[in-house]
Amino acid sequence: MEKVVNLLVLCGRLLRDGWNLDWMNLRFSRGDEALMAAFALAALAAIAAFIRRVTRKTPGRTGIVLPALLPSLTPGPGRTARHLPVVLMLAGLFFSLMAFADPYSTFIRQDVTNPGRRILILLDASGSMGGGSYENRFNITKTTLKVRYVEPFYTAAAAAEYFVRVRMKSGYQDLIGLIEFGDESYVISPFNTDYENVLTSIRLLSDPEEYRHFNDSGTKIAQAIKQGVGLFKTFDFLKSSGNIMVLISDGEDTQVEHEGRKLDDILAESSKNKVPIFFIRVASGKPLGHPSTYDAVWSAAVAKTGGKLYAGANADLIVQACDEINKIAAGKIQYTRYVAHTPQFPFFALVATLFWSLALALWLLFRFFREFP
Repeated sequence: MEKVVNLLVLCGRLLRDGWNLDWMNLRFSRGDEALMAAFALAALAAIAAFIRRVTRKTPGRTGIVLPALLPSLTPGPGRTARHLPVVLMLAGLFFSLMAFADPYSTFIRQDVTNPGRRILILLDASGSMGGGSYENRFNITKTTLKVRYVEPFYTAAAAAEYFVRVRMKSGYQDLIGLIEFGDESYVISPFNTDYENVLTSIRLLSDPEEYRHFNDSGTKIAQAIKQGVGLFKTFDFLKSSGNIMVLISDGEDTQVEHEGRKLDDILAESSKNKVPIFFIRVASGKPLGHPSTYDAVWSAAVAKTGGKLYAGANADLIVQACDEINKIAAGKIQYTRYVAHTPQFPFFALVATLFWSLALALWLLFRFFREFP
């Protein structure tokens, strides 16, 4: 079922991109071959029509001559609809020839509107995330996080991966970025539409050997948020709508200042530009408001941005938090895309297949369409 859903999402994406295609700027890698194929098919059709005309039996000699039908018995104008499968087959043939010509778009500037958001994931990889263990027990049927080891960091990485996969299944085309932080913040993946690229980055970060080489043992969440706001600025997204940050951390950061700026000052820019921060606190067995956490500080801080703090006391609650954020993060985004060389073969091949499939379905399901000519 999942593969069928992914296939439908891919088909919808191809059709949407094809709808916005600039046909006048298309280039063809095999245009001459496609043109020769078109001429060959036209020649075969002409020869077939000629042979049929020549070999047609002459009425009165080998056939029975019938009187003219009464006007009331002549086919009505609706009878021409029986040619619809033929029209669809010809339309499919046109798109198949276009696909055979291997079309592509040259360097173009596109203003794109897609369902989704600009999402920046902030993943805590500090020393506190590598100590202790996180209890990953599930009560939700068929819902699990792909956790490698018991340390909280691996649960946080699994939560990030799960969230990205949820966005993929929901049919969104987000612009997703990834930052890993501890004492310092590192942009692992800038904003892009390639979900698989982000997933690969998360899997590489959660490799035990890779995590062992991450020496930033401290936790500076305020600095990571500042870095995140800066990344939105760099891509000129900060003043655009549809931006969110998803922070995944154990929340064990008593330092609520960075470079002399208090946490409220750092988050003020996020609030001003409507970039809500959704904080998933990964701490096993610690519900919201637990005495050993800083929930009061972080809950109030992220609420000012329009976001929310989620207490991931167990794996089920983390999954529920990801699902809730996914529902909240609905909408559309607009951005400018620059493309140097984009193959357009999949769109034309898909449309040809759809036309042929529809023609075949009409011919098989309805006897009316089998009457030809």
